[in-house]
Amino acid sequence: MICLWGDVVNYDLLYTSTFKKQIERFKKKDKALMGELMKKVEKLRDLPYSGKPLKYRLSYHRSLRVKGKYRLIYSVDETKAQ
Repeated sequence: MICLWGDVVNYDLLYTSTFKKQIERFKKKDKALMGELMKKVEKLRDLPYSGKPLKYRLSYHRSLRVKGKYRLIYSVDETKAQ
């Protein structure tokens, strides 16, 4: 949630087909990783800019470390904020 001069902005989470496939794989393979990933994803609903901004050709994306070598790469679309 972002609060600017009294306005509250809520963000919807939209998932790519690749993300959905990987979630199904993690559900079977590593439940601890899955739990950590879902915590990070839900955090993004309220704090979408909490991830590290990326550079160069991925400059419109951000990155959050999930667990170990895993990262969540995402983008924020301000035009779809409610």
